[in-house]
Amino acid sequence: MVVSGSGGRFAGRDFDAAVHKIGTAGVLADPTLILEAWDVNRQGVGQRRIGLEQEVKLWGKYGLERNIAQADAEAEKFQGRATVTELIAQVIATHGEYNAAYDVGRSAGRHQG
Repeated sequence: MVVSGSGGRFAGRDFDAAVHKIGTAGVLADPTLILEAWDVNRQGVGQRRIGLEQEVKLWGKYGLERNIAQADAEAEKFQGRATVTELIAQVIATHGEYNAAYDVGRSAGRHQG
C-alpha cells in the first residue's frame, strides 16, 4: 500500500489554523505609533511629530474578510474529510489484495499436496 503525500498528518492543523483565522478576520489592525524629528529651522527649534495611525477599511470589507475566513475553514474541513476517506479506501483496497493473495496461496497449497 502506498499512501500518497503526508497531507493526512497535517489536515487537522490546517483546519485549526483556518478556524483561528475566523476570529481574527474583520478586526481592526493594531494602531501604529509615529515619532518623527524633522530638520532644525532658522530659529534653531526642531519640529517634531508624534501621532497614531489606524488603518480603517471601507464599508463591508470587514464582513467580507470574515466570510472568506469562514469559507476557508469549511474548505479545510472538507479537505480533511476527503483525506480520511481516501485513507480508508486505501486500507480497504489493501486488505482486499491481501485476502486475494492469501486465497491464491491456500488454493495453490491444496493442489500441491
